[in-house]
Amino acid sequence: MPKASCAARHGGVVLYKPEQSLDVVAQHIHQGAVDLRTGHLDMQGSLTVKGDVERLLQARATGDLEVLGSVSGGSLRAGGSISRERQRARRRRGSRDRRARRHDQEL
Repeated sequence: MPKASCAARHGGVVLYKPEQSLDVVAQHIHQGAVDLRTGHLDMQGSLTVKGDVERLLQARATGDLEVLGSVSGGSLRAGGSISRERQRARRRRGSRDRRARRHDQEL
């Protein structure tokens, strides 16, 4: 049986559902932590991390980067904006404002 091939018009994450669809998207939602099981995450486009970014690991995106967990000893790099949701929640409870001044952060 001949092998089929295809090419994407832009970079991104390949989403494949067997017998249903094949798509390339510019935003990826990572459902867990960036840890030793996943290794570093590097995304063409935007990236949302629904867990923590662990010590010495990196989350990188050419677009926007959003982390819904904590970042402790890991690093964040984005071509667009960086948003850390858990830090916003602490700020509402009276913690000081620590907005990113650059697009690269190491915490």
